[in-house]
Amino acid sequence: MSLVGTDVTDAELIEASWSDAPRFGDVFRRHYRAVYAYTVRAVGPSDGPDLAAEVFVNAFEARRRYDVAYVSARPWLLGIAAHLVGTYYRSKARGRRATLRLGDPAIVPDFASDAAGRVDAAAARDAIGRALGGLRPAEREVVSLFVFAGLSYREIAQSLGIAEGTVRSRLSRAREKSRNLMAGFDQYTDERTRGD
Repeated sequence: MSLVGTDVTDAELIEASWSDAPRFGDVFRRHYRAVYAYTVRAVGPSDGPDLAAEVFVNAFEARRRYDVAYVSARPWLLGIAAHLVGTYYRSKARGRRATLRLGDPAIVPDFASDAAGRVDAAAARDAIGRALGGLRPAEREVVSLFVFAGLSYREIAQSLGIAEGTVRSRLSRAREKSRNLMAGFDQYTDERTRGD
């Protein structure tokens, strides 16, 4: 258990951890829940906890490069998480493309009575995946931190090391691109509803 009070800033804890590594544990205790919640929302409950742990491993290794002018480490940690989420999705996309190229003999059609519901859910997932996949990595990071982590524009700018105006413009472009990509799914949904 930590003996550190809430009046000690994250910056002070990180700086202290440069010579006394266990002090970084206090930063972990303060921010693990937020990082965990973000990664689970971003990638799901099966892989989210592992990514959350990886965030703190990376942060610990990079702690000497932390800019102690920022008293809260939360945006920095969530910036690391956003980068790892992006890497995660790029890896998944490469795996899907490889599976499509090679074919997967383990996939067997399932003709259960609820197949239509699964088709609709798959269509929604595919549309959302296309919408996110249609964004540049920089836009995807901003959207991820805004939607999944609930960071403000200022905090996103701090976590990614960019200007707040850049955050606003990336988010605006991402919204427009996503709106255009999701329009196809809306049309598909409308057609399915009219067909019932």
